Amino acid sequence: MMVSNEKKKDGTIYPYFVCSGRHSKRRKDCTTKAVLIDVVEKEIEKIYEAYQLPPEVRILLESCIQEIISTERAKYDAELDGLKGEKAKLENKRKKLLEAHYCDAIPLDLLKSEQQKIAKELASIEHEIKMHDTTFEQITENLKRALDIVENCGEAYKNASDTIKKLMNQAIFEKFYISNDADMEFKVDAEFKPPFDQILEPVKDDIIRINRLAQDCSSKLSYYIDIAKDHIQKIFGCGLYTINNSTNMSTYSNGSNFFSHNSSSKVLLVGLSEINSKNYDIILGKVKSTPVTPVTSSSMSEYSDSTYNIKTEIKQQQKHLSNKEISEIVVKYSSGISTYELAKEYGCHRRTISDNLKKQGIKVTNQLMERKGVVELVIQMYSEYIKPADIAKAVGINVDSVRKILKENNVYIRKSWEYPRK
Repeated sequence: MMVSNEKKKDGTIYPYFVCSGRHSKRRKDCTTKAVLIDVVEKEIEKIYEAYQLPPEVRILLESCIQEIISTERAKYDAELDGLKGEKAKLENKRKKLLEAHYCDAIPLDLLKSEQQKIAKELASIEHEIKMHDTTFEQITENLKRALDIVENCGEAYKNASDTIKKLMNQAIFEKFYISNDADMEFKVDAEFKPPFDQILEPVKDDIIRINRLAQDCSSKLSYYIDIAKDHIQKIFGCGLYTINNSTNMSTYSNGSNFFSHNSSSKVLLVGLSEINSKNYDIILGKVKSTPVTPVTSSSMSEYSDSTYNIKTEIKQQQKHLSNKEISEIVVKYSSGISTYELAKEYGCHRRTISDNLKKQGIKVTNQLMERKGVVELVIQMYSEYIKPADIAKAVGINVDSVRKILKENNVYIRKSWEYPRK
């Protein structure tokens, strides 16, 4: 998506999100309609309100994840020693292989093959050691920061400045997906980034349901909070599971190997260790200064889809030329002035000039290329090692036109270092 500003006749500018492929005409099959940025912004506010953590859920979630961190910390030293021992063995094996080759005990091709295997195994172990090489105190502190951010994120985001909103989006979400096709209902979806993909993704449906019931002041709220707590105990009480893995979560346990591919405990710890603490602290300054306000149904429905008319196509604002101006343009164009120069003179797009000329029965052509004297002059000057910028000034055209003439006449375009030094 890209931003495109639509300027109305009264001078008001409306910023839209549009498909960049469609806008540049690279994708002619795109059916995504343009949508006002304000409309998307209100949908993102709803997403933040939907994922706001209720205090009861936050306390239990933090407690369960702290237990996971404690469990993995206990395994830390033993597994790290094992990895370092395995690394030492491989390095010793590599050294012996080299000595054997020097003694003509093994041929060169076998040495290379074995060394490649050892290098691959060493790289894998180095990666695992690096993932171990983190501070658990920092992880614990970062967990608290992350949960503090989402506990009151809905109200904080709504009242935040554009700078803080950008930091919050970058901290919590990987991407926003805007759907606004002709045959689809407009909606905005979000994808969590680490560590929120491991913390919130498994229980996001429960959180959304609780926040929706809180809006309606439903009597079922406490019941569904208990259900959410039960889900948290089941999911996080078994040492986490890989979100993209369809295997049942009961397969894994806290006793599972920290480095097994089936455990995402490692992914969570690495995600918590790699967050930008400085940005989190800036966001927390805003979140903590925002009073906690219960989400109400009125606040969620304040901006309905019918509030905005979603424009399906964006065109550049065209200037209306008077009959007198059109007559002048016809005369000037016939005298050899280009559409680019005329557009600049009359303050409009060159296509506006071209369209009006065509309506007057004037054939619009590339006049520059028809002026043989100019083309020959450009080629002659370039052959004398005059730079395109200097040629453009001398002939009275722009640099791009000079390069276009050279390319269309199969003239080699020199690099800057190929010109003789003065």
